Amino acid sequence: MMFKRSTLGSGALLALGLVFVAAVVFANWGLRGLRVDLTQNQLYTTTKGTRNIISGLKEPVNLYFFFSDKVAAPFPAIRTYGTRVREFLQELAASSGGKLRLTVIDPQPFSEQEDR
Repeated sequence: MMFKRSTLGSGALLALGLVFVAAVVFANWGLRGLRVDLTQNQLYTTTKGTRNIISGLKEPVNLYFFFSDKVAAPFPAIRTYGTRVREFLQELAASSGGKLRLTVIDPQPFSEQEDR
C-alpha cells in the first residue's frame, strides 16, 4: 500500500508534537523543586549556614519586605538593589519548605502600610 507524501509528513509532525508535549510534561513533573542559580556571582545561592538556620526553625517566620517602586523609580541603583533583595528573599522563602513566609509590601503614601 502506498502512502501519500503529505500523509507521512503530517504523521511525522503529529508524532513530533506528541513527543514534545510528553517531554514538557515529564520535565514539569520530574524537575519540580529543582533550582539552579546561573547568575555570575551566584547571587541567589544560599550558604550552608543559612540553610542550617532555616532548617532549624521550629515554627514559621513571617518576613515583610517594604519597598516602594514609585519612590525608587528615579534611582536606578536603588531600584535594582531592591529587586535583588526581593528576589533573594523569595528564593529563601521558596527553599524553606514553608518555614519562611514572605510578604512584599509596596506602601502607598499616607496608608496604614506606610505607617507600619
